[in-house]
Amino acid sequence: MEDEKELKVSVIIPTYNFGCYIEDAIKSVLSQTYKNIEIVVVDGMSSDNTYEVLKPYLDRINYINKAKKGIIAARNAGIMSSTGHYICLLDADDIFEPNKIQEQVSFLEKYPELDFIISDFSEFDERGVIVESFTRAMKRFQELPCQKDGRRRIYTTSLFDAFLHDGFIHPSTMLMTRYFALEKGFMDSRYPVREVYARTINTIDNLKVGYIDEVLVNRRWHKDNLSNQGDMIDSTSIRIFQDFLDVKADSLNGEQKRFILNEIVKGYWLMGRRAFLSGCI
Repeated sequence: MEDEKELKVSVIIPTYNFGCYIEDAIKSVLSQTYKNIEIVVVDGMSSDNTYEVLKPYLDRINYINKAKKGIIAARNAGIMSSTGHYICLLDADDIFEPNKIQEQVSFLEKYPELDFIISDFSEFDERGVIVESFTRAMKRFQELPCQKDGRRRIYTTSLFDAFLHDGFIHPSTMLMTRYFALEKGFMDSRYPVREVYARTINTIDNLKVGYIDEVLVNRRWHKDNLSNQGDMIDSTSIRIFQDFLDVKADSLNGEQKRFILNEIVKGYWLMGRRAFLSGCI
């Protein structure tokens, strides 16, 4: 029975042809210590066994099957279809730790002035864990001034420089209020990947962010990761940085401009290198 004192949390899971992974994601949500949870799965009309895998869970999830328009459109559709007071994002190939939602809701209820909560995360593949802590090596992020409350950290000063270099927010670690999700949480569908980075880089100077120094999410690496699609990643990154410079160049210092321009040059170089090695040029 749901605890009536618990505010509902909606977990948005976009998926397309991830039938081999999505059951692990669903089970990790159903195993949460926090119980008042709504699961919204937005399927881009998968052609694999996704629906068969989800069949046993249809009485416990809100299943939306609609034409594939990309992960950003799917996340936005899931947010619009959800009813929770809080919103979580979960990639269909990632896994929550059992205490993920409980820890984050408790944090946001104690500090309601925060815009959203994130956490550390690990990375794994079919061999096991390959990165135990994603944020531990991020020197700029780790050295930022913050208010500490045990494993909780509260950031109210500028996070821009650290985020520009480290991109320390993984979507599956996020929990936000419904208000924030509807007012500021929608992602820009111009960018097929790195959409959270694209949105956050433009807004992070005005955000108050909570961080839990604990691995609460496990990110899976595999051959079908969007992140492994090199040309898409690099061309999208180039566009994100160029669009950002068009709007924000006057607010950047010299080091920040150099970093962005170097990232643009690196993106073109990597795309050219792949084209050369594949015999396209």
